[in-house]
Amino acid sequence: MRPAGKRAPPASGALHSGSRLVLALLLLLALGSGALLTALALWEPVTGTGSFLRAAGAVLCAVYIAACFLYLFAVHLPLCRLSRAMAQVVDGTYDDLLREADGRELPGMPRQFNAFLTAIRQILHREYSNQLLKKKAELNALQSQINPHFLYNTIDSIRGQALLEGSPAIAGTAKALASIFRYCIDNPNNMVTLREELRHVSNYFAIQQYRFHDRFALQIDLEEGGGDLLACYVPKLSIQPLVENAIGHGLEAKMGKGTVRIQVQAFQSRLVIVVEDDGVGIREQTLGQIQEALRLGDRSRMGAVTGKAGGNRFALLNVHERIRIAFGDGYGLRLYSTYGVGTQCQVSLPILWENPQGPAAPPDAR
Repeated sequence: MRPAGKRAPPASGALHSGSRLVLALLLLLALGSGALLTALALWEPVTGTGSFLRAAGAVLCAVYIAACFLYLFAVHLPLCRLSRAMAQVVDGTYDDLLREADGRELPGMPRQFNAFLTAIRQILHREYSNQLLKKKAELNALQSQINPHFLYNTIDSIRGQALLEGSPAIAGTAKALASIFRYCIDNPNNMVTLREELRHVSNYFAIQQYRFHDRFALQIDLEEGGGDLLACYVPKLSIQPLVENAIGHGLEAKMGKGTVRIQVQAFQSRLVIVVEDDGVGIREQTLGQIQEALRLGDRSRMGAVTGKAGGNRFALLNVHERIRIAFGDGYGLRLYSTYGVGTQCQVSLPILWENPQGPAAPPDAR
């Protein structure tokens, strides 16, 4: 958007002026040629030559006048409409498209201009959505600014009492919960290493194992020689919500034990993280609707598909949108599932060996 009080010079002014100049030249040629030949005809009053010059002058004048009208309606007026539309764009108005019917004189012009205008609107909408998400995240952070050290101290007290009472399982769960709080609240960085994100996933899964009495298992596989990938930077909380989704929608409804497997692979400049479960899977029709909601970034469509029982599937859309906003439409999530067999969620990210937001800020040491 342009700052108030500043107005850029119209970019279409030269084009419009050039068109008027051509039209004026055609009119001068028409009048000049007619006047010249008429004058010659007056010098030659003899019937043969004078009549021929008069006729030639009339025909030439008619041709130039026809050319003037043709240029006026086929070129000049469409250019005037385009000039006005471009002036509106300069003023910050992106809503008025040209009519396709106006393109019969200059084929393709309205279509190309409308495509250009639509692309600008999409870019502005994406930038606006990005800023809105950032503001919302800042607001949520302000709303949740409770003193984290109070939580840590309380959880440490619970952990210490559990150890005194001879309950190592409770002590381990409390330790995992404290680590989760530190990661989510006390870590100001939006980009973390893959090693940190997977450690957070392990802490989250430890709590779920306690909750479900070790019904579920977590398996993390790196491609051969892929240990270096742990140093790559990924968006914080980009994997744990997918593991939560796998447990909530895949494994909880399954009879018996279940497994969540995380695979990490590199393909050229792309980091691919696959989170899959051997749970109940997703029916084909529902899967198609979820995939469409992800493709469109449509929260209302996702809500209609999942309903109250599937509220945390919004986590899929949230992670997908965050990745696309940060890195572009070529990255994000893809969801695959076979009903009764399991579900696979594929995360595509660029390989980043350095934090794109600069050096990582240390945790708050208050």
